[in-house]
Amino acid sequence: MKKIKCMLVCIVFAGIVPVMSACGGLQDEVPAYTPEVATYEPAPEIPDDLVPGSEPEAAPVDENDPWALINYTRERVPMAVTNDNPAIDGGTLRVGISTGSSFSGLLDPLFTTTTLDNDAALLMIGPSLFSIGHDLMHSNLGIARIDEWCHDTQSILIVQQYFPVWHDGVPFTLDDLVFAFEVISHPDYTGIRWDADAQNIVGTVELREGTADYISGLVLSEDKHSLRMYFHNWHPALQFPGAFWSSPSPRHHLEHIPEAELASHENVRGNTLGFGPFILESQVPGESKVFVRNENFFLGMPEVESIIYTIIPPASTPLEIQSGNLDIVTAHPISLWYENPVNYQFIGRLGAAFSSWYNFNLGNFNPETGRNELREDATMACIYLRRAISLAFPLQEIGAAVFNGLSIPANNTMNLKHSAFFVPGLNMHSFDPDRARQILDDAGYTFGSDGFRTHPDGSPLVIYLLWQQPGSPAAETNLAMHLQSANDIGINMQLYQGRPHDFQAFVEIINDAGSTGWDIASNSWGGGHNPNPESVWGHSVINRSGWTSERWDAIFETIRSDPRMWDLDFMTELYHEWQHAWFEELPAAVGTISVQLFAANNRVKNFSTMPPGYAAGNMRVPMQDNWWLVQLTADEPYRP
Repeated sequence: MKKIKCMLVCIVFAGIVPVMSACGGLQDEVPAYTPEVATYEPAPEIPDDLVPGSEPEAAPVDENDPWALINYTRERVPMAVTNDNPAIDGGTLRVGISTGSSFSGLLDPLFTTTTLDNDAALLMIGPSLFSIGHDLMHSNLGIARIDEWCHDTQSILIVQQYFPVWHDGVPFTLDDLVFAFEVISHPDYTGIRWDADAQNIVGTVELREGTADYISGLVLSEDKHSLRMYFHNWHPALQFPGAFWSSPSPRHHLEHIPEAELASHENVRGNTLGFGPFILESQVPGESKVFVRNENFFLGMPEVESIIYTIIPPASTPLEIQSGNLDIVTAHPISLWYENPVNYQFIGRLGAAFSSWYNFNLGNFNPETGRNELREDATMACIYLRRAISLAFPLQEIGAAVFNGLSIPANNTMNLKHSAFFVPGLNMHSFDPDRARQILDDAGYTFGSDGFRTHPDGSPLVIYLLWQQPGSPAAETNLAMHLQSANDIGINMQLYQGRPHDFQAFVEIINDAGSTGWDIASNSWGGGHNPNPESVWGHSVINRSGWTSERWDAIFETIRSDPRMWDLDFMTELYHEWQHAWFEELPAAVGTISVQLFAANNRVKNFSTMPPGYAAGNMRVPMQDNWWLVQLTADEPYRP
């Protein structure tokens, strides 16, 4: 494909069609608004998420056809509340988060590591710097837009077009994004954002190594409203939000704090600043937070006056929403879903953000070398043992029996958002215990005197499972079925440290780069908009399996640096190669995709789980992030 020297933001991804422009230096004036013309057509066999109000025909349910199962599951839960009543002025929105965990206290995205903390922070941090188009790429409707894509200098020009102020009244500028990169690149930084994406920006490594005192690849205009960003590796994944860090942090609020102390400082916990629709007023550590509306929010004053954001145990979730104690429940247990509730509605999306898998503990990240290092003595080092375990779990049966059919086997390691890159016909999950037993027999895992299989050398084999604390009887059943399924193929599987772990303990263990005691971890991860898997599966502490191989590294190197990646056919071929490599090397086993379920009282209006690309005002963000638009239609929640 002909190399393109520079292009503006209007890219048509289904062929990478550019609009030519000369690459200049930084601009002191914000350029004129450029209408967005990006379009996207998904693979014909992969339909878009359903739009509220549509009447889809029921898809056939064929357990051997993963896409039929996916489509059918999608159709069972609407994506938006239905409420035509007039809204009242203001009011207090009561939001409950159904979880067996607690808030860590962290609110700055530089340090948050869990969805629980990220979702709480979202109320005050505000919209992302860049908006998301229907094609999941950068659109030009965000706080900032990307005006130039310059192949010759491997740089982009970011231009600020909205001008919010931090909650203390100080104007936000792109210098606050530069500051975030300075923190991430500092040698004393303790968060998890120092990854391949951060190192891809010119000058970050030098700052971290102490050979420079600034990031040379981040060049601000004099007015701090334009920023040119230079990259080492120039690849089309940069067009997707998530290919580089884009959450600013307030320089004036944090730069006086030593980097090593930031994560424990009040200014990233209780006194955190954002420019979002709500301001943190008070909190009970670990349990609840009270937000009041930001009357100076740059997209308009929020509809409700305040939000009470509270953690509730999963087992008590139905009572809380049924009794009218809450207006919205996020992360509602899918095991407790039922049809036609009286005073509230269920809404949700399938595979919108999360998929799960079973990480095999195969290696560890070495922060000194910046690389994953495999452990030859790892219990799961044998590919045959990993393959057998991947065939042992009856995920379809568990989903139907325990989770009302709202959790189904994943058919790919890539998120459903990126189904256009799936290998046709490659189904990465199969339940086949007979084949699992045969694989173990052939590999020499014979039975010992205790009735369980041994290592091929005759030594006892025990696989330790790292598992989050069940929050409901259904979740306990799920765990029991997993342990029994392993036993059914002769594997002695036990809980790591003899018990499930609460969420925070689970996160600490799995984030420990030197952790070796567990063998398999049931894990989930939020699927970003960038299809490049390296941020999760490359050389990073985030790679929970610690896996690496020559083939793995070669694929990622090609994704990062090969100019042919700007050709859609080549890109698709390479992502297919990565999926085959995953399936053959099996650093983890695919798990499930589940409906992300919400419950909303009948007085709630304007609440939705619309996919990215929903237009809110003049911006484009996922609707569930648009808390400032949610309204109430009665002074008190409806009760049965």
